[in-house]
Amino acid sequence: MSVGATSGVGLTQGATAPQQSQGSGSEATDGLNEDAFLQLIIAQMKNQNPLQPVDDTAFLAQLAQFETLNELRSLLASVKQVDADQQRTQAQGLLGRNATLQLADGSTLTGPVTAIKFDQAGPLLMVSGGGHRLSDLVEVTP
Repeated sequence: MSVGATSGVGLTQGATAPQQSQGSGSEATDGLNEDAFLQLIIAQMKNQNPLQPVDDTAFLAQLAQFETLNELRSLLASVKQVDADQQRTQAQGLLGRNATLQLADGSTLTGPVTAIKFDQAGPLLMVSGGGHRLSDLVEVTP
């Protein structure tokens, strides 16, 4: 893909940004990874007009923005982990208690939580032989 002006710093002479890999992991899904960003900065430096070089502060601003983005990604991952831990703790506290659940068809199901299973989407409350999400929970009684 061709890249035009970015935060006041432009590519010239038909320079292109590095292509994003299609691998698994957060870097592929989150857009520009660190290596691609550094390659883009190098391409900008190589292709700038030597008679009108780009101001250093533009590069520093881009680096600061990229670092901020990385920190935000790290913070988001931490918040997601805390949320997953909180859901596990909440589900474990429901063991042996009676739960009323709202089913997809609009009806309700009430019964004791006999087990907790965990999958990628979070905990499943086992009530009356079926697995139900915490989001289906309507009421809990001792």
